[in-house]
Amino acid sequence: MRHRASSSDVNYVGQRIRSLREQENLSQGELLARIQVSGHNMSQPRLSRIEGQLIPVSDRDLVAICRALHVNFNDIFPPNILDN
Repeated sequence: MRHRASSSDVNYVGQRIRSLREQENLSQGELLARIQVSGHNMSQPRLSRIEGQLIPVSDRDLVAICRALHVNFNDIFPPNILDN
């Protein structure tokens, strides 16, 4: 039987990305437009799966998301990430 990973096992930042996007009153489509204007190709289903913590976030995706949200990495990662 296969072990199903919990959300936090897949990525730590999805919920925070969603929260920051919502604080900016951006839809996923609006955030994607910002990401794509910067030259990074990301689909809406991929962003949705990242926010839902269903897939890992690549370093390239994370850089593009941070730029689009005008935040740095410290704003994305939970404060207690190194405590685990």
